[in-house]
Amino acid sequence: MKKLLLCFAAAAMLVGCKAKDVEIRVSTDEIQSAIEGDDTSIRFIARFESFGSLDDEKRGQLDSIQKITEAHLSIDDYNLVSTDSKVTITVEGEIPVIIGEPGTGDDAFGLYV
Repeated sequence: MKKLLLCFAAAAMLVGCKAKDVEIRVSTDEIQSAIEGDDTSIRFIARFESFGSLDDEKRGQLDSIQKITEAHLSIDDYNLVSTDSKVTITVEGEIPVIIGEPGTGDDAFGLYV
């Protein structure tokens, strides 16, 4: 229940942002490793854009999103770039490969196979 609430809160804060690009590459070796029961993670890169200037309220929301993201994902890089007309966030990290139905894993996010 707590994970569902945190996911909903993160989604609510991302209103107005949409992922412009999400890149995930999975090899057959990684999938085979997950099937054999090994803890397997794959790299991802996600880029979000929000149009408009970065005011104090939006900055506070983005800081909250960063804290939630770092608490529930293995993040290698969280980069925020602000210009006069838009804000771009690039997140790089790893998510687990989970064998089974969506929602059967203990992780907040994952690639279900």
